[in-house]
Amino acid sequence: MYYREDKTEDMWYRGNEVRFPDGTILKDGQPKSYDEWYWSVDEPLAYKEWLLRQEIEEIIEDAEEEIEEDIEKR
Repeated sequence: MYYREDKTEDMWYRGNEVRFPDGTILKDGQPKSYDEWYWSVDEPLAYKEWLLRQEIEEIIEDAEEEIEEDIEKR
């Protein structure tokens, strides 16, 4: 899988095949990297940590919404 981290937007992008306007195609690990995309058999640790943060943020947001709804019902 190819991975690219966008630190400015706090996002990760991934794909088995990545196509560029110049005709370059990343597929099956060839080439290993190109234009900030890189190939990895395993999910990078930074990607796993980012996923976990996203899940935690979603849980917190859901809990805050539930609390707000409970307050409004009172």
